[in-house]
Amino acid sequence: TMAKINQIMNSGLGLDIAVPVMSGAFVQTTNTGATISWSTNEPARGHAYYDTTPLRSDEATAHMQQPYVSGIYASTNDGAPLSQSISLTGLQPNTLYYYINRAIDNSGNLTMTLQNTFRTNP
Repeated sequence: TMAKINQIMNSGLGLDIAVPVMSGAFVQTTNTGATISWSTNEPARGHAYYDTTPLRSDEATAHMQQPYVSGIYASTNDGAPLSQSISLTGLQPNTLYYYINRAIDNSGNLTMTLQNTFRTNP
């Protein structure tokens, strides 16, 4: 019946269709660097985009395509832990930076934060 078909389709057919949930984000800064950290509810690879100008992001338009985000890309490069930490170096002192975090689980499900800012120390 249609009810059974809808139930099967909504179950994800046994696939992981849930995006990682990000929480506890914080930024620690120095005069020439910053560390962006957060946790996820499942193992995920962490990424960050940052720049001194506001970032632009465009939604994905095809299956398994990741959304485009402008700015400088940084990655955790340490597998898929429950907590991510990305160190940014070579930043300018006393400068406002814009950033977006994202997390991708092992099934390719992706979540992104809204754009945030931090200022490096003088």
